[in-house]
Amino acid sequence: MFVPLPSEPFESMVLVLEAQAASSWATAIADDRAAIFTPETDLDMQVALEAILHPTTLESLGLETGPIEPDPDGFCLPFEGARVYRTEVQADQTSAWMEVAGPSAVTRAFRRSAIEEPCAFEITGSIAIPTGEAATLLAASADGERIVAGTSVGLFILNRRGDVLFEESGAWCAGQKVLDTERVVLARCDGRIMELGLESQPPVLTELFRLSAAQNGGQGVGAILSQEVSGGLEVFMLTIEGLVLWRAPGSEVAQVHVFERSDSSARFLGGLAIVGPSHALVGVESNASMLEFEGGVGRLVDVGLDSGISTINHSEWGTMLGTTTGGLWHRAPGASEFRAIENSPNQAWMVAVEPLTNGDYLYALTFGSVGLYEVGRGFCGPEVLSAQSHRRMIRFGDGFAVSGQNSGLVRTPITLFNVKRSGRQLTRDCGPGVDGGR
Repeated sequence: MFVPLPSEPFESMVLVLEAQAASSWATAIADDRAAIFTPETDLDMQVALEAILHPTTLESLGLETGPIEPDPDGFCLPFEGARVYRTEVQADQTSAWMEVAGPSAVTRAFRRSAIEEPCAFEITGSIAIPTGEAATLLAASADGERIVAGTSVGLFILNRRGDVLFEESGAWCAGQKVLDTERVVLARCDGRIMELGLESQPPVLTELFRLSAAQNGGQGVGAILSQEVSGGLEVFMLTIEGLVLWRAPGSEVAQVHVFERSDSSARFLGGLAIVGPSHALVGVESNASMLEFEGGVGRLVDVGLDSGISTINHSEWGTMLGTTTGGLWHRAPGASEFRAIENSPNQAWMVAVEPLTNGDYLYALTFGSVGLYEVGRGFCGPEVLSAQSHRRMIRFGDGFAVSGQNSGLVRTPITLFNVKRSGRQLTRDCGPGVDGGR
């Protein structure tokens, strides 16, 4: 019998036939809709068709026009970003196509053969600090055109070409944008905490408060995060020497905890992440336990690590810890326990973790490499990106920027790169109700 395709617009479509609660056939259709297919099935059975409509081409999904080869040990059909329509088929008629919330468990269970393609990281440029100093990336503007970097001799705002748009002398140790704003809170190495307004032209730099000599220590703040809360700005700090500091709006700076850090440890490692108002997570490379600070009280949490914490990231996808042995540990939103992500190929310190918009995680390692953890598929990489020993990675426009140190380079650059291909469509985690994601 003839079954018309959905009238909704699409760039490409995957059509799945379900017969007696089993997926027996699937085909890929390009936007020209010039597809003829003749699956054989008994219409006395309960039969349905699901159409997965994509706004992207079949090529981008790793598919070709025509029948899709099934493979019980293969990959899921591509679902992400698609609209799904369903029709019931009877002996002499079909029901109208109706949009549904997502693919059925039967459609999710269809596995396709595919060749796994490696992820790739495409270098798009580099920025050198005019003074030749090694730079610490601090922040980037929302428009993806300006980047803020600190050195031992000055603070710089530069564009993608490396032109200096703003400069301030002094030694700058740490910085990060205030969550969901264009304001950057910065730590000068002398203990002054400053705010830089990127939304102003020219940018405005003002002093917020000062740390005492005892709080700042001999080497200053290594990580700083801030957020707007009721009453003003809340600031969390981790010093190079292991002090965890907190300043609530209108209050004095309070010492929350002290991590012991030896002089021989890599003290630039460590993680600081904001979870919510008066709620932060802190870790350092010298301790396998994480400090969870909430409501003015801090407690050490035994995550189960066998090495120190070198970076922490918290986002809508949950909390990710990176370790000094290259491992990743994840705590899902609403969960209380961390789980180790198995089969890590990394053999170097994890220095930064950033989630992609689809929930995968990009990470940077020392010795110039970056890698990707794809949910449901596993690790991809790492690949050597630069001749630097990485220290910091941040989002920059549609891509990322990474900076570091290398005593053999006179002008240590900031490397700009994109994740060229993530391979997300080749996941084996097909969603709820399908073999636990295999």
